Amino acid sequence: MSSEADGRTIDFAITLAPAVRSLWPGFKIGYACFCNADNASPNSQSQAMLEGLKDNLAAKAQSLKGKTKGMEVFFQRNQARRAYHISSLIDATLSGRIPRSINPAVDIILFVELDNGILMGLHDLNFLNRQLIIDVAKPEERMDHISGRTISLVPNSIVLRNGESVMASLTDGPDRLTSVTPKTTDILLLIFGSPEESIQEMSKVLLQSSEYFKSLLSAKFSGSQIMEA
Repeated sequence: MSSEADGRTIDFAITLAPAVRSLWPGFKIGYACFCNADNASPNSQSQAMLEGLKDNLAAKAQSLKGKTKGMEVFFQRNQARRAYHISSLIDATLSGRIPRSINPAVDIILFVELDNGILMGLHDLNFLNRQLIIDVAKPEERMDHISGRTISLVPNSIVLRNGESVMASLTDGPDRLTSVTPKTTDILLLIFGSPEESIQEMSKVLLQSSEYFKSLLSAKFSGSQIMEA
């Protein structure tokens, strides 16, 4: 993908390794890039989105259970060491435990994830190789996790490589280096789909996210793509 945002050209691509196509047919990933996001200033609108999540989710609780089922099963097939956390967060929010605000971009995507029952991720573009690879974890491979711990990855589980290092695991989450902070201005947005997830639904969620980023963060959108293994 080569596109312009605010006069800047971004050359960016994600490729699917042959092992992913072989082991995980039907898996889907989509991405979009944004530049010049105002993520440093407190944002009352993104905070209000989180505060209103409980009522918003309560109105669609049954439909969300159906939406999360496909990825719940896919997590199990990836030998995840934890339950599908989007389902867990939805349940926690419905019980009154409202997610805490982290920064505007993260708050917005957390809202979109729970509102749609779909897994997403954010990374700082300025720490990324512009040729990322969706791959499977090697035996004994490890990752510097966003929690600050170094974790072991399940062999053959889906990972995203930034050069030689793993920057995210489908089931374990993102690394520490590329995490989005208040200093982040250029953002890679990811969306993940199980074999049961439709590309049309993923496209709709990417569009919803893009509109929030443009309207609330004044971010410049620079294109998107969805791929299927």
